[in-house]
Amino acid sequence: FAFYDFQISWENCSPYGFGPAEDVLLRQSLNTFPTDTNRINENIRTGEYSLMTTSNFKAKGLPALDYLLFGYDLSAEESIFSDTKRLDYIKDLINDIYINVESVKNGWKTYRDSFISKTGNDVGSSLSLLVNQYIYDYEIAKRAKIGYPLGIYSSDVLPYNFEAPYSLRSMTLLEENLFTFRNIFIGPDNSNFTTTDNIYKYLKQITASRNDSLLADMIVKKFDELDSLTNKIDMPLSRAVLDEDEKSKINDLYIKMQELVVLLKVDMTSAMGIQIIYQDNDGD
Repeated sequence: FAFYDFQISWENCSPYGFGPAEDVLLRQSLNTFPTDTNRINENIRTGEYSLMTTSNFKAKGLPALDYLLFGYDLSAEESIFSDTKRLDYIKDLINDIYINVESVKNGWKTYRDSFISKTGNDVGSSLSLLVNQYIYDYEIAKRAKIGYPLGIYSSDVLPYNFEAPYSLRSMTLLEENLFTFRNIFIGPDNSNFTTTDNIYKYLKQITASRNDSLLADMIVKKFDELDSLTNKIDMPLSRAVLDEDEKSKINDLYIKMQELVVLLKVDMTSAMGIQIIYQDNDGD
């Protein structure tokens, strides 16, 4: 299923939200969730919309397609997918995604040399851009993919605030996203930390530590703990959050993700001499 493949591809790319991706606001265009189903339905009804406007971020991209492709009663499937306005909207969403992705792809043809040339660890360096976006995207995963729907920032759980709640793939996408964060940290060859240049190797070389333990190994261990916790959740997140036992497992996962925020955002950046240049409002 091509849609599933593209969802996974996005999870692998989302931490690279700088350069050409930042120019077209790729993250916001492709994956602003929870999607606004009322706005989507109104756009379809009237046919009067522009997907290029920021006001439609919550009515397009992967979350909108997740709703349109999976958010219906099976008894209504035939009528829904014979609705020409609905089909036209789906086509427009796909075309909008294609335009933005192609823009980023083409942008890297010229941006690549500039990215490579900006050495060092100052605010304008490529290393600073990469590390800041890496941690920023990880914090988005912690908050938007777990914290908000779990009810950490409100009084109630919000099952449909999970990523991809209609296709029931919230956990699959979170696992892939966490796998991507781990791979960026240790390099593409995750069976041998010494074969490629990577953050893990650099932190080992400078003997960065926390509480008399090597920071690099502590971060890898935390990623392993996250993997273990995700494997313990036995149902889609939008359903698990309504079950007390499963909800407790999601809460444990959130706590462990928060522990890794401290290691990445405080200890790692301090050891590397990198300044955090983005702002968040969740009190980390």
